[in-house]
Amino acid sequence: MRHAPLFRRLRDDRSGASALTTGLSMVVILGFVGLGTDAGAWYAARRDAQHAADSAAFSAAVAVHAGGGDATGEARAIAATYGATHGEDGVTVRVNRPTADRVEVIVERPARRFFSRLYRDQDGVIRARAVAQTGEGGDGCVLALDPKADAAASLTGGASVNLNGCDLVANSTSATALDATGGARLNADGVALGGDYRVRGGAAINARDGVRTRQAPTLDPYAALPASPGFGGCDYPSRTTVTSGKTRSFPNDGVEAEFFCGGLTVTGGGTAILAPGVYVIRSGALSVTGGGTLKALGPVTFVFTDGGTLDLTGGANVDLTAPGAGTYAGLVFFQHASESGGRKIDFTGGASTRLRGAIYFPGEHMTFTGGSSTGSGACLQVIARTVKFTGGSTLGLDCAGVGVRPIGGSAAALIE
Repeated sequence: MRHAPLFRRLRDDRSGASALTTGLSMVVILGFVGLGTDAGAWYAARRDAQHAADSAAFSAAVAVHAGGGDATGEARAIAATYGATHGEDGVTVRVNRPTADRVEVIVERPARRFFSRLYRDQDGVIRARAVAQTGEGGDGCVLALDPKADAAASLTGGASVNLNGCDLVANSTSATALDATGGARLNADGVALGGDYRVRGGAAINARDGVRTRQAPTLDPYAALPASPGFGGCDYPSRTTVTSGKTRSFPNDGVEAEFFCGGLTVTGGGTAILAPGVYVIRSGALSVTGGGTLKALGPVTFVFTDGGTLDLTGGANVDLTAPGAGTYAGLVFFQHASESGGRKIDFTGGASTRLRGAIYFPGEHMTFTGGSSTGSGACLQVIARTVKFTGGSTLGLDCAGVGVRPIGGSAAALIE
């Protein structure tokens, strides 16, 4: 055949073998390079997912420790700041509570493939897990938040302060974070101070567990709560007064909050009776003086906004219990830090004063003189920028059914 020599030459030609071998080898080499590139990306994504899980678990544990916060919402919000937003781009953030004092967070996201698509048909899954422990609740019932003030917590004028089964805490790093003078006496389970203390003029501090100085700041357990219920208007457009021996009821009418624009004054032997609910003092003051009586038929919280303040003096008789659940659980009187103005709050309860819950004015200076029935079996926390005791006061944490949040205690920690 005339073409046979041509076919033999093509059959025996070896001049392109090396090119073919090189080409096949390059495919393999590029495949390994691509796989290595993807593996590096997966490692970085796994590290980011672990950071997200760690931070989410820790923050959720802190929220739970602060008072039973929404662990799932807190964890997912924190994870989102690391780019792991639940429900987006195939990401899931699962939150579990294996025990009451632990929060588990599992972050999963697709392992995106670029070059390795040549070798794998499906995306893998990047998974990170973290577990945090909430820590133990603290036993504080007095918390002075100012970080630097002299006499952030003080006792004077013969004050006799009994903290039944609970502690006094002052975050100030001053050498006189706690100042006791004038024959004052403090009896408490313990005292924790950011700085040091001073005792003079015949005063005495008796702390069963001792006085601990130079302590780390204690977290504000109510700091994350909203400043106001978020409704509006004025149910009572101007100052409302109950006086001259009169009695007036405030039914709340089933609404989520009643707004007093101008304050509520109870004086001259008048009596104000409250239905259960939230009452907002929008400007003005909640003022109970001159033998006035303020009592509630069920759990209530007073929220102070727009400069609203509190004045309980002159034999005020007050009988209020905080709600055990809901946004303002544990709070009898609440003012958000953003509403504070460094004002003075006077609290002088009468002989029949009975409060169960927390008095919370984180930006104000409180002068506190309790009443005799804040005594044995008391459930009462006082939290303010500074706290000054001037008379006989008894506080405690006998708070079954009242939703107060713990002050102090051990911090949350990652354990897995």
